[in-house]
Amino acid sequence: MLPVHLSEQASEALKSEYNLDFLGINKPVLERELENRLIENIRDLLLELGYGFSYIGNQYRLRLNQKEYFIDLLFYHRFLKCLVAIELKTVEFELEFAGKMNFYLDLLDEQKKQPDDNPSIGIILCPTKDNIEVEYS
Repeated sequence: MLPVHLSEQASEALKSEYNLDFLGINKPVLERELENRLIENIRDLLLELGYGFSYIGNQYRLRLNQKEYFIDLLFYHRFLKCLVAIELKTVEFELEFAGKMNFYLDLLDEQKKQPDDNPSIGIILCPTKDNIEVEYS
């Protein structure tokens, strides 16, 4: 949960839908292939995400105890002053995706966020969703 003022700024800076037609995908693909195509087309991806995003990396590694976790894509948003984690899914939204994202955001805030940064934001990119289910999760 973001503070109200930051939530309003994030809503203005982030979209609820993204057009990835520039990737030229016309058949189902695996998540790793989708990620690779996005990295190959990073300029177009940044233009689609909107002004202010800075690319940090893909398969960005986080550690907790002896385990490693990987965020598909990690960005920093210059105006929101926060990290933005993007998880890529090639199936309809599932509740578990939100739990995993919240876990990643907690790790980012604990391990990578700078003292003057705002809380991290997560985006789950998936082809379809049930709006009510997403809102509750």
